[in-house]
Amino acid sequence: MSLTEQFREWTSKTYKEQGVAFLNAYWQEVESEAENVWKWANMFVELDQQKKAEGSDLDEFNAHRFLEKVQETRTVKELREQLKAIDLDFNKRMAMLEYLLFRYKKSVSDFVSKPQGDNSKEIEKASAMLEEVQKALDESLRASEEAKAAADESKAAAAAAKAAADEAARSAAAAAERAKEAAASAQAADASAKEAAARAADAQKAADEASARADEAAAKAADAKAAEDEQRAALADVQAQEDARNKKTEELKAKGEDQNLGVVARNKAKNELAQHLAEDPLPLRKAKITLEAATKRAAKATAVAEEAKAAADAAAAAAASAAAAAESARQAAVAAKAQADADKVQADEAKAQADADKAEADARKAAAEGAAAEAERAAEAAEEAVRQTEARVQEAEAYLEEQKNKSGNGLGSVWWLQRELEEKKKYMPKSKGGKW
Repeated sequence: MSLTEQFREWTSKTYKEQGVAFLNAYWQEVESEAENVWKWANMFVELDQQKKAEGSDLDEFNAHRFLEKVQETRTVKELREQLKAIDLDFNKRMAMLEYLLFRYKKSVSDFVSKPQGDNSKEIEKASAMLEEVQKALDESLRASEEAKAAADESKAAAAAAKAAADEAARSAAAAAERAKEAAASAQAADASAKEAAARAADAQKAADEASARADEAAAKAADAKAAEDEQRAALADVQAQEDARNKKTEELKAKGEDQNLGVVARNKAKNELAQHLAEDPLPLRKAKITLEAATKRAAKATAVAEEAKAAADAAAAAAASAAAAAESARQAAVAAKAQADADKVQADEAKAQADADKAEADARKAAAEGAAAEAERAAEAAEEAVRQTEARVQEAEAYLEEQKNKSGNGLGSVWWLQRELEEKKKYMPKSKGGKW
């Protein structure tokens, strides 16, 4: 195989493989530059937009970008001249190995002649161990992320469930208090209704008493009217008797003084007048006595009737007021009872809803507690996955250290594997040497 073919075989390998090959070939000279070679290999991968880690060389544009990043900016012409100096196939592309040989002033023939070490089996085993570390790391990351998500979710669910349970408890307590108040209002409404009924009964009794007094006042008024009729009759009798006596007196006086009559006739009249005036007026005196008695009876009956009427009017007014008050109390009691019944129904419904909400909140709280327990188990599983990853990392570290101390090994390969292991350890938990 020609030198060109051998070199093309190397430059067709991945950026990582080219970097490892260069370090194996010149380890004693470039050990201190190994970190730069690692960094540049990652830069090649970053710039290779199509093949990434599977790529082997960059086009002119990205090669120029790489040189800018490592502060070796050249013009396109200068870059082509540099590439031409080491690009044996003149494909106008820059492989990782081409750049390293050019930078460290190594020839292609010198590189091809350098041994890569006789530890290919050990490197293969170490690579397999790193793959297992990566798998374990991926699993521990997955388990940790799931555990964290489950813990966050269970924490949020627990907080929400607690808040809901607290709110439901407050609502239930408030609903119970409202139901208690509604029941008390209903009892008060019943008491008010009973009181209104009692007042209505009292008002009816007062009305009955007022009616009885009105009847009594009517009877007294009738008595007063009868007494007044008797008085008027007695007065009329006295007046008639007085009028008849006075009339006879005037007639006799007139005859006794009438000069048209004879002396005999006038004297006779005077004599009759004297007899008339001398007569005892018993009927008239009796009539006056009767009139006086009737007047007293009429005055007394009138006073009694007026007093009875006043009492009856007062009783009627009191009865009317009591009836109005009783009716107002009845209406208020009916309205209060209706409102109390409605409030009680509403309070009972609110309490039933609050109880249902509390039951649901308790169920959610129980579910959250179950989720928390599951999250705890997930956390334990994640911790176990981390422990397994740590064990695999320690095993790989020990194996690589062992290979590093053996003579004849490709130390560049060993260093590169160790560097990859260090990179993977960055993603382990902080307590295990990682960054999270």
